[in-house]
Amino acid sequence: ISLDVRTQWLVEFTDAAHARGLTVTLENIVEPLSVLAEVFTRIPRMTFCLDAGHASLDNETKRPYELLSLLGDRLGLVHAHDNRQGHGEPGDLHLPFGQGTIQLESILPAVRASGFDGHATLELFTGTRDEKADSLAKARAWLGG
Repeated sequence: ISLDVRTQWLVEFTDAAHARGLTVTLENIVEPLSVLAEVFTRIPRMTFCLDAGHASLDNETKRPYELLSLLGDRLGLVHAHDNRQGHGEPGDLHLPFGQGTIQLESILPAVRASGFDGHATLELFTGTRDEKADSLAKARAWLGG
């Protein structure tokens, strides 16, 4: 499906949501920055969800910061989890902080430094209650909250 068709669907969806007092937030997966820039240019009412784990797939270390630079003014939500920077179950495990290879201790302060003061969701699919509580404490410290 072409970018034009997909974007038009998102325009209609976002407009319908806005008419009902709702906001649509689009999460990054693996799209090129140029595609995300085009989509957000075409849909000014849509906000951005930075998924730090997805931004770090394929051993990307710069992409989270590139996304913040490109779309930080549209940031409406942050998803945070650690992973091993691969794809599928072996690589993107949604781990507690410190159990993977993502540098969340620098990504999340960069989110805060961008002026973001909204919500962050910890997407932790594994780990003990204590590991999850530790991740929450780290997220609060790194995000300044």
